[in-house]
Amino acid sequence: MTSLRRSCFAVALLGALGGCTDPLSDKALPNGTYPLVAVEFSPLPYRGPSSITLRGSLVLTSGAGYTLTQTDSALTASAPVEFRSTGHWSLTDNALVLHDASGQSIYLGVVVGVDTVRVNFSSRTNLYVRQ
Repeated sequence: MTSLRRSCFAVALLGALGGCTDPLSDKALPNGTYPLVAVEFSPLPYRGPSSITLRGSLVLTSGAGYTLTQTDSALTASAPVEFRSTGHWSLTDNALVLHDASGQSIYLGVVVGVDTVRVNFSSRTNLYVRQ
């Protein structure tokens, strides 16, 4: 009976593995605009300890270029502040690295499926979903 269970398990495992594909096996992330949809897994606007995140996006262009923007508003009555970073990106397995053109900043991310990216930004996890 034990060998039969092992055989059934092996067949089930092979079937499950055969159905799994790595969406990034070609090491290419689709170009396009990935709007910011959540910060720390909460929808926008996101209220942090000192600011409210209103909007943002990650744009990936041909040639591995990127533009990362985010607009925040202070909790007190002040004008919104826009952050902007441009540079190039690299992808290893599902690990995304955004290299700022100034050479002073690197932003780390994880690709989740083909159209979703999580990026660590300002000590928070930002979620971007491709349009």
